[in-house]
Amino acid sequence: VARAPEFPLEEASTVQPDESPADVAQEGEEQPAAETAESQPARWLLFADRQGLGEKLAARLEADGDRCVQIAAAGAFRKIDGAHYEVDPSDTASLQRLYESLFDGDGEFNGIVHLWSCNAPQVEELDQNAFNALLDSSCMSVVTLAQTLAEVGGSTPEFWLVTCGAESVGSAVQKTSPAQAAAWGMGRVLMNEMPSLRAKSVDLSCTPSDVEIDALCREFRAGQAEDEIALRDDAR
Repeated sequence: VARAPEFPLEEASTVQPDESPADVAQEGEEQPAAETAESQPARWLLFADRQGLGEKLAARLEADGDRCVQIAAAGAFRKIDGAHYEVDPSDTASLQRLYESLFDGDGEFNGIVHLWSCNAPQVEELDQNAFNALLDSSCMSVVTLAQTLAEVGGSTPEFWLVTCGAESVGSAVQKTSPAQAAAWGMGRVLMNEMPSLRAKSVDLSCTPSDVEIDALCREFRAGQAEDEIALRDDAR
């Protein structure tokens, strides 16, 4: 098994490795979704999934006047147009070429939303090849992105790591995706070892509703301090 890349240590955050998602309701209680703070139009970099969540999220953000650039996982780097790119998650050079192209462009990004973990197949469909591909897209691409952002310097965009059904919430029996648990672990590594990245993990249901997408957009703008959040319809 390949050893995960090491990060330069910074001042540790308050997230502890054995903590459960702090923002899921305490002992089954549900909290209201975050209120939206007043903000100016923003620029977002979306690592879009194949299930359509990224497209819906982009449409929702752009309806509010924001600008989005969508990145799809593919076999090689390709610029489709100014708002759509493809990149190979397993190829570090391909990812770095993407980041250099984007961060040398017009304006900085306010936030990065990583949705590739939502491509995870169901457990019964997860063979070794699929698992390795999932690690490349959901974990190693996050590592490369974090390292590249550190090298680029300047103002660091807020980093949102989104999963779909990685965590079980509340007392009701829910369908979960254990294959996405690695992404939650990577999120905690970033929180503890690279606090300047301002990483946050958000878990949606396996099939996110439009209500959850709206709630996710409100989280982006709310400016709250929580690091780990689970959204189920309008419950937080």
